Amino acid sequence: GASATAALVSLLLCAGWQAGLAAEEKGGATGYADPGVCAGCHEDVATALKLTIHGKTSVATWDGAAGCQSCHGPGAAHADAGGDKALIRNPRNLSASEASAICLTCHERGEQSHWQGSQHEGRGLSCTSCHKIHHEATPPPKLLAKGTEFELCTACHLKRKASLYRSAHMPMREGSMNCTSCHN
Repeated sequence: GASATAALVSLLLCAGWQAGLAAEEKGGATGYADPGVCAGCHEDVATALKLTIHGKTSVATWDGAAGCQSCHGPGAAHADAGGDKALIRNPRNLSASEASAICLTCHERGEQSHWQGSQHEGRGLSCTSCHKIHHEATPPPKLLAKGTEFELCTACHLKRKASLYRSAHMPMREGSMNCTSCHN
């Protein structure tokens, strides 16, 4: 009856989804470039990225669907068109919420959680307002857009920075404490 039909439809949808994932991992029909293609043109970026925590994760090959294309989207059309920038997703060209949505596909849990509804999100910032994923040289700790947490946070929080310079001894300026020692 109806429950048998629903079960069959569910089974077929699940099988189709799994087949789609397999095709994405191998490249081809779903628009994902084959492994190695990204690094072929972006060798300097791929090499620098391997030094970061993203490049060292167990799921990151930084080629194919599990790497560069996890954030930048399917890259076969981009590669086939000789690097046409209109055919690849660049988080810098997206709205703050669209760019953050890319990061949150993996990072909306654990220490990275609590972004949605936060004051930073509410003020139109994105994850990349504070974090830099690609680095030209050895990456700063925690993939920060500035060298230290103190420099990063006080670039926007100017009143807090001024108050931190009022006394001779301040653990945050001295580096024995960070903003994230208290704030998520």
